[in-house]
Amino acid sequence: MTDASVSDVLSKIKDIVVEMIDESTSPFGVPSGHIYAALMTTGLSLNAYQQLMAHLVREGRIRGPENHCYFSTKKVARG
Repeated sequence: MTDASVSDVLSKIKDIVVEMIDESTSPFGVPSGHIYAALMTTGLSLNAYQQLMAHLVREGRIRGPENHCYFSTKKVARG
């Protein structure tokens, strides 16, 4: 794979993860383990998963982890 195609795949994976978290109706967030379990079937390592999620948090596309769960930044936090 070329660097451009790897970048495209990574961008699509990030978009899918963010969409999944945004569409969650749980007030408790999306468990990190559930997200990783879905992605590990693609061969994604734990280290790569942790880097991916940290990157999404730094970009402000998701928030967390809080109690091992991730939350949408599009939803208003209730408290």
